[in-house]
Amino acid sequence: MPLVFLILLGIAAYALYRVYQPVSKGSESELLRLCLGDDALANRLIRRELELSPEIGRAEAVRRAVIACQRDRR
Repeated sequence: MPLVFLILLGIAAYALYRVYQPVSKGSESELLRLCLGDDALANRLIRRELELSPEIGRAEAVRRAVIACQRDRR
């Protein structure tokens, strides 16, 4: 019985981890910093994300652009 409880507890903990994963909170100022102050590049990255997924809002596009820029810098 305790083993079943521990397994269920582990599954629940993993499910909570997957649901509440920390997300990168990208802001336009952070994107501009990553683009080394190049406003045109930052706007192109945002436009690209909006073209790839037209249903998302600008804030989500900025967040995705920040993630893409961070990934490209590695």
